[in-house]
Amino acid sequence: GNATAAGVYAYNGTIGNFINSNNGTISATANATGYSAKAYGVYADSIGNFTNNGTISATASATGNYTYAEGIYGGSIGSFTNSGTISAIANATGYSAWAYGVSADSINNFSNSGSILAIANATGNYAGAWGVQTNFSIGNFTNSGNISAIATGNYAYAAGVYAWDIGNFTNSRNISANATGNYAWAYGVGAGSIGNFTNNGTISAIASATGNNTEAEAAGVYADNYIDN
Repeated sequence: GNATAAGVYAYNGTIGNFINSNNGTISATANATGYSAKAYGVYADSIGNFTNNGTISATASATGNYTYAEGIYGGSIGSFTNSGTISAIANATGYSAWAYGVSADSINNFSNSGSILAIANATGNYAGAWGVQTNFSIGNFTNSGNISAIATGNYAYAAGVYAWDIGNFTNSRNISANATGNYAWAYGVGAGSIGNFTNNGTISAIASATGNNTEAEAAGVYADNYIDN
């Protein structure tokens, strides 16, 4: 049947204060054949304060069905701090693969000085990878670490950071997106709007299209509406 694995799972639940210490390791691995595979490093509908100084990973692999991997899913996250390693890897054969390093509806304050990685590999179908993704907003975003998203598939989409709205954005290190497929889209940072934007680091996007009748699009920073400053 379908395979689901979680390191920490609070479905319909709230985590007030989450701390994974320097030597802490949280991992989830789901494998399936003919069925879907889902893996979550940490899952909760709401997280007040999140701190990771260790290692959190989610890996999902499936043949003949889709895969879904999330390093962190927090619904709404008040304060997010990472100085460790967070990874999500999704591999699918003959179907779609989706990977999210950090995913939430909204994050009030985001700070990363560690590593966040999302990798999606799909043979013959859709592959989507997001380093950090929110459905709605990130209030304050600060990155002094590494955030990367890598997607490989027939249709490949990769975004280092994506949010509908980012209030204040500051980057002093590396954010990257790499997509490879017949149709490939890559965005280092994508948003509906960004209030204040400061970059002293590197933001990169590479989209590589292979084969005939292909399409590739890449943008280091993409905003649907506006960037104020």
